Amino acid sequence: MRLRIEVDPECTEEVVIRARGMNDEILRVRNAIESVLSDSGEISVKKPGGTSYIKLRDVLFFETGDSRVWAHTDRECFECPMTLSELSLKLPVSFEKASKSSIVNTSLIRSLVRSPTGIGTASFERSSKKVFISRMYFKSVRGKIEETRLK
Repeated sequence: MRLRIEVDPECTEEVVIRARGMNDEILRVRNAIESVLSDSGEISVKKPGGTSYIKLRDVLFFETGDSRVWAHTDRECFECPMTLSELSLKLPVSFEKASKSSIVNTSLIRSLVRSPTGIGTASFERSSKKVFISRMYFKSVRGKIEETRLK
């Protein structure tokens, strides 16, 4: 594989990967580029003092509760003005649906455990928080983790 960067001050920035077909190497390059591009993203959240912005890379997971959507970081929990459906369309590829009521940041998952009943539990880096992963979504979450991490 070759790497070529073209500098043109008059064009809009764009990353193009040209390949004969998808393979593991191309997927890892795509995921690395997407994680760099999404690393600077922020999301607006509600705090008691008003609206604030938090970095998406700090969000462990989003979940619904009390007819609202909550964004969980390692230490805090914020109300999010969007629905889970809206979030799933706008979030970077490192986020994956974990149940009907939650979306997890797979890049921050430290361990993934599946119980004999099929329900999974994800624990996170730098936090004691855990989120349940339903049987229906367990394979896709595990697949996303394997896809985005080096083997």
